[in-house]
Amino acid sequence: MDFSTPFSYPFKDPDWLKKLAVAGLIFLIPIIGWLYLFGWGLEITRQIVKGEPVEIPGTDFGKFVTRGLKVWVVGIVYAIPSIILQIPSSFANIAAQSVSNDDGSGAVMGGLAVVTMCASVLSGIYSLILAFIYPAVYANFVAHNDEISAGLRFGEIFGLIKKAPMAYLLVLIGTLIAGVISGLGVIACIIGVIITISYATLIMSHFYGQAYVEATKQ
Repeated sequence: MDFSTPFSYPFKDPDWLKKLAVAGLIFLIPIIGWLYLFGWGLEITRQIVKGEPVEIPGTDFGKFVTRGLKVWVVGIVYAIPSIILQIPSSFANIAAQSVSNDDGSGAVMGGLAVVTMCASVLSGIYSLILAFIYPAVYANFVAHNDEISAGLRFGEIFGLIKKAPMAYLLVLIGTLIAGVISGLGVIACIIGVIITISYATLIMSHFYGQAYVEATKQ
């Protein structure tokens, strides 16, 4: 795994600023923009997975929005356990609102608090697990020509992580750093966000591709 290249390669493209700005502007479009940026970034992952020259993609609205939508569908499937874990908290909150101030309400409120806390802890743990496995999901998805089913091949996904756990740990670290960089754009308001969100996306996408290649080495 090359930890430095994901942060430096975008600047080798003479049109890097223009490409990042365009992708960032499209990102500002509600919902559609997020799907586009995700699909746009995964083009880098695809290039690395396929062994092609790595180049910041230009604008291909239909292609990247479609890819982003497919990945979103895959993500919903993985998010089902997290959604289920929110149900106890929701019921606990509803029950808490209906509990009166009677003498026995203290014990009930305590029980509801425990349920909410346990559900929150489990949800947090699962979110960390998702952060670890999503890079393998995304790379497997683009490796199989954007097939939704490829992102749901759980055996293949966990097989990738099992073969290169340290690589995926580095991806997680790189993703966290990219998240910090993305957040820095807020300091410069809209103009900063336009550039940093696109740049962070390219960083993460490069890490996804590298980890997949590492895991599939013979």
